Amino acid sequence: MMLRHWSLLLIMASATALAQFPLLRSLEVRSGQRRPRITHLVQDELGLIWTGSDLGVMRTDGERVEAMMRMEAAAVTAMNVRGEDVLIAFSNGVVTSCSAMRCDTLLQDPLLAEHPLRAMAFGADGSMCLASYGGGVLFVNAGVVQRFGYSDGLPDEHVNDVAWLNADRFVVATDQGLAVLSPRGVESVFDGASGAPDNLVLAVAAMPDGSVLAGTDRSGVFHWRPGTNEVRSMGPAQFTSRVTDITVEAHRVWVGTEDAGVVVIEMDALASVYQHPDGIGPITGMWTDQDGQVWWCDGSERIHRADPAILYVPEHEGVDLRGVSAVCVDGFDRIWFASPAGLFHHPTAFSEGRHLQRVPLNVDPRTPIVSLAATRSGTIWAATFGSGVFAISPSGEVHHHNEQGGLRNMNVLAARAAGDSVWFATLDGACLWDGSGFKHLVGTAGFTFDVLPQGKDHALVATDGQGILRYANGSTEALRSSANTFYSLIADATSDQAWAMGPAAGICRIANDRANCTGAGLPLFKDDVFALAMARDRVLALGKAGVWAHDPLSGAWIDLSGRVGTAGAEAELNAVARSSDGAVWFACDRGIVRLRLTERHFDTSIPLVITGILINGDPVPVATTIRTSYDRSDITLRFAGIYYPDPGRIRFEYSIGDKGNILRPGTGSWPSLD
Repeated sequence: MMLRHWSLLLIMASATALAQFPLLRSLEVRSGQRRPRITHLVQDELGLIWTGSDLGVMRTDGERVEAMMRMEAAAVTAMNVRGEDVLIAFSNGVVTSCSAMRCDTLLQDPLLAEHPLRAMAFGADGSMCLASYGGGVLFVNAGVVQRFGYSDGLPDEHVNDVAWLNADRFVVATDQGLAVLSPRGVESVFDGASGAPDNLVLAVAAMPDGSVLAGTDRSGVFHWRPGTNEVRSMGPAQFTSRVTDITVEAHRVWVGTEDAGVVVIEMDALASVYQHPDGIGPITGMWTDQDGQVWWCDGSERIHRADPAILYVPEHEGVDLRGVSAVCVDGFDRIWFASPAGLFHHPTAFSEGRHLQRVPLNVDPRTPIVSLAATRSGTIWAATFGSGVFAISPSGEVHHHNEQGGLRNMNVLAARAAGDSVWFATLDGACLWDGSGFKHLVGTAGFTFDVLPQGKDHALVATDGQGILRYANGSTEALRSSANTFYSLIADATSDQAWAMGPAAGICRIANDRANCTGAGLPLFKDDVFALAMARDRVLALGKAGVWAHDPLSGAWIDLSGRVGTAGAEAELNAVARSSDGAVWFACDRGIVRLRLTERHFDTSIPLVITGILINGDPVPVATTIRTSYDRSDITLRFAGIYYPDPGRIRFEYSIGDKGNILRPGTGSWPSLD
């Protein structure tokens, strides 16, 4: 029996000071009724996830689980990937090499039965460096085994981890510090006497520049450059939990701990620190996959996958962010947001050393702030539904504007800044603040949802009932469109192209005097829609049914809901902003969400891999051509489509013949029959 289960964890609350954490999903991996205690995981060359546990080794594509091998009375102590093979070390001293269909013994050493391997690393020349707890370091190359111990200069024979540095050099973590070594011997040692904050080093990772990250017993993580005594502590000051593993992804360091879950540290000036909420067990293994996603296991039957590009912030410093009604980003890269608790701003990089700033604003709680806009000079405009608008200068001075001061209507739905001018959409038309006063946009009377500045004295207005209006130099005209109600307007960051969104229209490209619409029949627009945004030259439409992306060049629509985890979210209209790094920020009932989407998020292709070929029940190597005799015609092809964001959504369509449409990476074609 094969059992599997995905769950999506949108982090809602935490007892920790830093509640934000990248989007997290969990997968249950077990084959049969017994629940394994998974302690190791890796991803093979095909993209499949392998796990090591007390019940042996299992492999999964996210949907199906296969039991690959098991040794009685022997637990998995280390795993790694070398080329097409997954190497697995067992507590009985056996090291096996597993491919798609079979596992073979690679090494069996009585020393490793007494002193099990903790980690394995591989050099560019095919050599292996094995870290043994109590037996020192073993180098294996071309069948020759070398052992290095205390007498060879190793600081301790209790080795906890190993990482490849470059060429044939490795760095090992021991109970008495770090050591750099190669088949020629120990080159250098870095310990407490040399400046290391803790001698007991439990995990190590190598950076692309040749520097080293080390996780310790009591002093968190430190950064060291071999050949020097330069050391830098990383992470929050209170981070003293015992480190169990480290993996590196882009410019972030992911740290597994014994009792503090997973801690994520931004390498760029230590800008951000995220900590997984309580309730997770000791982290026993971590892995960064081919797509830059980070996986880990915690000794249970579940493995976890986090997407660094998607951040959920449900609360920060005790402020609940699940009721935010408006957001904007100013020229100093601060995100401003309004909630029932007040008006706040914070740097777009969250960290323990950066704090929320609350801006005193005398607003009736019954008239919420529904829109925020930042001018070029740094003034923040807060538009309310019922109390007019407020202008907060960089010095903190607040000016309140209402109908007596020339505002078109006290019920404002949107504020948009262009330079130091601000445009407002209200329940009774639109108006413009030009620095000296308000100017009504003639011909825009009635319910308006949004306004988009398009240059001096030019703007588009989204209305309820009149479609999209174009205002230019004192006159207004209605654009032709297939719908009469529009909620949102947005401009392409790299061109003058404008887009609109409406509940019955889909999204519409505005050209000349017409709104050309598409997507109205998509599931997204059959439910509530909230906002438009631009990311990587795609138009993002946000709604309760999730996030969909439209590619203007190809005309294609992509459902991103499974990738970003927003299906079912509720939000206020146009509570969305964009920071200078291209990230999209939007507010919903799950908190403030940051999307730093990459091209892989828009990739609709599903990697399809052949996991095994059997002829008359016997496994044969996976190849581009299958040859068999006439009397052995029972051929089984096992394949998997890999889509970890939502594996259950994959459906297969295939044909039988000498050519098919299913591709195997590396061959470009389905195996032919001969």
